[in-house]
Amino acid sequence: MGKIINKKIILLAILVFITSLIAQMPARVGYYIISSNEIEIKAIRGTIWAGAASEFSYKNLYLRDMKWNFLPKKLLTGDFSFFMSMYPYNGYSEKEITFDLNGITIKNIEGKLPADTIGIIAPYLGIRGNIDIKINTMRIAQNILSDLEGTIIFNDLLIEGLTEKSLGDYRLDLNTKNNDIKADIINLNGDLKLEGEITLSRNGVYVFEGEVAPLKSDNVRLNTMLSYLGSADNNGMRKFRFEGEL
Repeated sequence: MGKIINKKIILLAILVFITSLIAQMPARVGYYIISSNEIEIKAIRGTIWAGAASEFSYKNLYLRDMKWNFLPKKLLTGDFSFFMSMYPYNGYSEKEITFDLNGITIKNIEGKLPADTIGIIAPYLGIRGNIDIKINTMRIAQNILSDLEGTIIFNDLLIEGLTEKSLGDYRLDLNTKNNDIKADIINLNGDLKLEGEITLSRNGVYVFEGEVAPLKSDNVRLNTMLSYLGSADNNGMRKFRFEGEL
């Protein structure tokens, strides 16, 4: 009987030791696990459960003052989640990230990004504008964006080659329909009336289509560029459609 009790005590002591070891695991150990030639993290401190890093870079993505905290209450619902805050480029963002066996779910993404963010990430688009982000849910499964719901606002949008000054402010209402990511474009104000939709399929093919019309006759360059889309209808709108692959 004494031997059985001793074994139980030893087993319990081992479990306590392992749990304590995991709980106090330095964040730098986690970095060594995910380390690659494309990922660079500087000034890591804290543990993998609650810590911070001064800089994080991956390809064209650059973050600074990154902080993370494990959310133990989420375990009650079966979620393995962290709350994270960071400064991407010169903006700010915070979010809740949940990991599972099939992918990553990111909730309650809020943040602001400076005008040159898109130019850094995707310079071929030729788009500039301050960005306000409020995403309710974003799901990535098997490296594919499978679910997206929320709002993105482009303030003082500028499209290089189309005009030399801001076109105005535009809102993208994001949702998922029939396994495709949809973005309805809402014209808030500006020189360009834009009504359209962006569709992104799971294989990375996108379609951007809609109608546009100039709202000010004195913007000569904009009017000239829009004339290349063909004749306007009775409401002054011109149809357009662009397709491509990310």
